[in-house]
Amino acid sequence: MCFFFISSFAVQILASDNSTVNIFINATQSISPTLKINNVTLSLNSTDHKYHLDGRITNIINETISNPIIAATFENKVTDIPLRSLSGFIGTLNPGQTLNFDINSRYNMSQANQFKSMKVTMNS
Repeated sequence: MCFFFISSFAVQILASDNSTVNIFINATQSISPTLKINNVTLSLNSTDHKYHLDGRITNIINETISNPIIAATFENKVTDIPLRSLSGFIGTLNPGQTLNFDINSRYNMSQANQFKSMKVTMNS
């Protein structure tokens, strides 16, 4: 099993009270990465009105990877206590193949002030 985080950056979203909330996505690669994640965004989905973490995942080795998991952990902005962890299988990735992922945070705009940081982890 190979664990790694992706990259570090901040995303700003607008809460229902029109305040700006920073969400930090922290990530660093493992020593021998097998997967690459890029184009990560966090946005309010217009269909279900929940925040979604979207991006692309690529198999960067010459072997098929079966059902890699991507997970997101949301932490309370005051206490740093995890509030919610979500994960899902991406599907089988052939060598060099790229797939899109979409993780529904189940948070809506009125709950956005609860975010402090979002950590995205992946294992295969």
